[in-house]
Amino acid sequence: MIRQLSHIIGTPILSHDEGHPLGQVEDIIIHPDTGRVEGLWVKPFTLPMRHAVLPSEGIVAWKKNLYVKDEGAFADPEEIIRISEILARKIRFVGNRVKSESGKRFGRVFDVDFDDRKMYLRYLFVQKTFLFFGWSSRYFHYDSIVQVTPEWIVVRDEEGKAVKEASLVDGRQPVLDA
Repeated sequence: MIRQLSHIIGTPILSHDEGHPLGQVEDIIIHPDTGRVEGLWVKPFTLPMRHAVLPSEGIVAWKKNLYVKDEGAFADPEEIIRISEILARKIRFVGNRVKSESGKRFGRVFDVDFDDRKMYLRYLFVQKTFLFFGWSSRYFHYDSIVQVTPEWIVVRDEEGKAVKEASLVDGRQPVLDA
């Protein structure tokens, strides 16, 4: 199933066998070179940690709620080498600025979506903003990304599709240009 980051924040994480609440989803961790969702930032309820990481492999099922075997699926980010290497690069997708190879600026990423079975990023949703006002919404397929740095996400020229009706934020399907 396709999931949008803005819709999964706060999703309860339950134990698969008993259904006890173990935590909630706070963010995702995306590998900037491959687009793979390597894990989720979670707020554990049962462990004495403020934040923990749930590696993608620890997810047993994802329906309305997210299910894991038990709280042992949560880990400190430093314990998982591939995740600690990603975090050390300090590259985030949401909030990062997007520009084309020729330098045209499109705005900032305000949301992403991914396939929860394959755990790969699909689209970046980008919008120009000033204070609380947003305009010029676009989306970019992950394949159009040339480079990801802490300052910029560089996409191929003329790859973005404009969104006619900027309804991505309120949960309705957007009307996209053909």
